[in-house]
Amino acid sequence: LVGASPELLVRKTGTRVESVALAGSARRGSDADEDERYGRALLASDKDRREHEMAALTVETALGEISRRIVRDAEP
Repeated sequence: LVGASPELLVRKTGTRVESVALAGSARRGSDADEDERYGRALLASDKDRREHEMAALTVETALGEISRRIVRDAEP
């Protein structure tokens, strides 16, 4: 994977590799409460959930080629 992202793409600690990929985007709110509302709407969006699933599967497939075991969160 090559790119520029605000997310953690890959972190290696010993033999463990961690990746955090989250697809979709939402605007920032004017305060923390509005940020929270936008975040909940993003997580509830079918379109963004499908995009996230594609991103997660891409990372899982890439890491699966070099990993013995993959653990993936059920929810973004």
